[in-house]
Amino acid sequence: MGSEEVRYVKLENNEGILAKRYFLSNQMNFLKLLKAIKGYHFFRLRELKARTNLLNDLREMKDNIKKLEMNIPKLTTARSFVKERETGKIGIKERKEAIRPGSDRDLEIQLREIQDKLRELSR
Repeated sequence: MGSEEVRYVKLENNEGILAKRYFLSNQMNFLKLLKAIKGYHFFRLRELKARTNLLNDLREMKDNIKKLEMNIPKLTTARSFVKERETGKIGIKERKEAIRPGSDRDLEIQLREIQDKLRELSR
């Protein structure tokens, strides 16, 4: 094919109309597909923004919980509620060991420290 040749295919009128219909139908389906893809991208971006906001809120909540845990007084002794099998009454049983090791202060000392801090803040 050294020289450019133009080849034609002869179609009947019905065949030409049918081929145009198929072509336009395929073009329409392709445009619908592109529209669906653009919609997917839009909703995917919204999802990613929502996930990012949720992650940031969770991190902030975690930091707030850590701050609260630091400000809450630590217990040195604990009470556990015990249900007696025979009578069904609930009694309190004191535990001797400390809940948090390394802390040998009792509740009265912790209470005084909190009251001192409140007095300092009220000045």
